[in-house]
Amino acid sequence: VAPTKAPVRTPVPEEKGDPVELRGGEYLYPSDTHVISEGELDAMTRQEIKYVYWEIYARHGYTFDDDLADYFENNHEWYMPITSDKSKVESEFNSAEKRNLQIIYDYQKKKGWR
Repeated sequence: VAPTKAPVRTPVPEEKGDPVELRGGEYLYPSDTHVISEGELDAMTRQEIKYVYWEIYARHGYTFDDDLADYFENNHEWYMPITSDKSKVESEFNSAEKRNLQIIYDYQKKKGWR
């Protein structure tokens, strides 16, 4: 599956909404529209799988405080950290994103990575 163009969230005061603008760049995986398969995960490295998992959070503006912050800030122009409120970010996930997180989590568990 080819990466999809990345819409970028523009931080604005919450009362005015959270518009999205296109600034280019690509996602690692179209996890908001495509459910990942175990075969696709088998073709990825452990690190790539980690990035695909956390990219779902990054797309929704989750602010990381570890190596993931460096990775997303330095490698993805679409990434716009907005909030460290994980529950708020998770409440925005669509069904494909939720399913992908579970599939990846289960795969990592099966491999002994979690």
